[in-house]
Amino acid sequence: MKNANKSMQIDKTKLQQSYHKADDKGKQILEDLFGKDVFNDKIVNKIKTFKDACKMENVNCKAFLSKCKKNNDSKDEIAYKKLKIIARAINEGWVPDFNNESEYKYYPYFNAKSGFGFSYAFYDYTNTYSAVGFCLCFKTRELAEYAGRQFESIYKDYFANL
Repeated sequence: MKNANKSMQIDKTKLQQSYHKADDKGKQILEDLFGKDVFNDKIVNKIKTFKDACKMENVNCKAFLSKCKKNNDSKDEIAYKKLKIIARAINEGWVPDFNNESEYKYYPYFNAKSGFGFSYAFYDYTNTYSAVGFCLCFKTRELAEYAGRQFESIYKDYFANL
């Protein structure tokens, strides 16, 4: 078999579309061939680092950090800018409507009394109060909890001078 070691390229988007259209047997075959992770399209599995969020938002990380340095931004200012990028990426295009009082908006809640640490996600449904900035809220409690845990060190930098 001369051609046994040939490789081929597969478009990941088309592969994922095929997976979602497949029946259970077809999905199992695709998972066996490519692994389950290829078909897990939850946003929390795509964004594990600030770099991942930058990639999702088409932000050049090096240029971003260079601009922050050039502007002489403080550590908390850089953290705030990072968290805005992270929140946009995790929310996948969702933008909070602060004129809609019935729309919940979630944000991580931290306990700083006994050392800094993530406590739980909190929500606020009014447009008159926000503990961490309106652009740092999330569309679900789960996403807020994820952001608080996954990016705790960036939140810590953000809250350092408040």
